[in-house]
Amino acid sequence: MAGPTILSFQHSCHPSGTILCFKLPQKCPVCWKSLSSYPLKAPPVRYPPVLQSSSSHPYSVIIKPTRGTFLGDYKNGDNLHCGVTDSKGFLCHFNEQGIHYDSSSWHQSLVIPLLHESDILLTENWDHHLIQIIKRADWTSERYVELGHNCFDFVVAFLNSINYNYLKNGSNSLLSRQLLINEFILPTTSKAVKYIHLLKSIQAKGFLLQLNE
Repeated sequence: MAGPTILSFQHSCHPSGTILCFKLPQKCPVCWKSLSSYPLKAPPVRYPPVLQSSSSHPYSVIIKPTRGTFLGDYKNGDNLHCGVTDSKGFLCHFNEQGIHYDSSSWHQSLVIPLLHESDILLTENWDHHLIQIIKRADWTSERYVELGHNCFDFVVAFLNSINYNYLKNGSNSLLSRQLLINEFILPTTSKAVKYIHLLKSIQAKGFLLQLNE
């Protein structure tokens, strides 16, 4: 289950503004004129939801809040938990209970796709490397340290084991926890915070009017 989809359209009552909602209303929520009598100048635009189900996204890093949900009480800066999906979308992650690797899904999570269509060698060996790394003694519950040896370290270790080198800064160096956070996690969560703000604003009034600068 993904998060709600946001629909945007412009109406003649506010030519310099954009109206955001979850579904196209019969009447403009700003001027209350019928959209059939005062049609839109352009078709509405549907934005895909930022929050997705992990099971629908193989070969990806998946992020969710450590406590609660993004659409619940999440605030920018709250602790996050992450894992990776295999070729079937099965989720693998590491926490204080050790390794989890099964078909369970994180709903309304953030997805960071990792592979390109041309990554044939990586897709062929992805599951093999994942199984090999979870066999290591590093990922037992006894080795877990909340701020020193956690889910981020597991994801980093896996990506380094497959020689993943698609860092946005162009570097070919090994991935570190800080690079993972700076290059992948923070840009993605920043988008999520903006998306969640829009969702809650629309939920409060049923729509949101954004004035274009």
